[in-house]
Amino acid sequence: MAQQRSTTVVLVVAALALAGYAFWSNLAPKRGDAPSSSPAPEAAEREEPDARGPRGALKLGVSPASVDLGTLSQCGPVATFEAVLRNEGQDPLTVTGWSSTSGAIEPVGAIGGLIEPSGERKIRVRVEPWGYGPKQERLDFRIDGRRAGGSVSIGFTIAGGVRSRPGVVIRPERTAKRAIDIERVGPDGEFLAQPFMIMAVTPPVADIYDTEQVGLAVIDIDFAAIDELAAEASARENPAFEFIETPRGWRWTTFELVVRTDVEGCEELRVRVKNS
Repeated sequence: MAQQRSTTVVLVVAALALAGYAFWSNLAPKRGDAPSSSPAPEAAEREEPDARGPRGALKLGVSPASVDLGTLSQCGPVATFEAVLRNEGQDPLTVTGWSSTSGAIEPVGAIGGLIEPSGERKIRVRVEPWGYGPKQERLDFRIDGRRAGGSVSIGFTIAGGVRSRPGVVIRPERTAKRAIDIERVGPDGEFLAQPFMIMAVTPPVADIYDTEQVGLAVIDIDFAAIDELAAEASARENPAFEFIETPRGWRWTTFELVVRTDVEGCEELRVRVKNS
């Protein structure tokens, strides 16, 4: 009797095993069947990537991308143009600096600071007429440290009958004075040995010297005299000056003086002076 019960149990277990095998065999794909196109549950719940691109991709747009300033001269007003810096990314960015292919090109005033997404900042760019002839330069902006931002290409041509050498005067480190040449130039920028006269320097912050060479004169700029002008109460209202605020107070950075000549078409030669 016990033997018969054992045989029955064995047969039941075997039957269950065969049924289980048949069940799982039907679930498994047959050889040659195409894989299922239904996504796995975790794949169905996966978030689609942002079509606008990964966050953190900073982009600074600059407009205009290029500008043609035409003909510039020290005998005319200083050329400036407006550039618009625009945050075209999805995250805030910080404009941290700039660089240019020529020292004659620089933004006026401070340009650094935070720009929110889709926000913009307008800046004024000054172009000094250094040298002679056609020029093609570029102004680049930096964002978040030293990462490259946008840029603007700047084209212009420099002409005029008189020029200074150098075009922009940097304050010397060890002396209070700096002498520069004022010379006649021809249509192609070549030195022109033709007599002319410097009538005055306005304001009177430089001495005038004649030379033995026809077509050449010298002015000796007194930086101490410019410092005295900058210390006057009304100096910050004077358009010839530019100032920055420092922990020690306001400090002048650039100053424009005018050299008056008897040359037709260049009665006023503008010379920019920088306080290094």
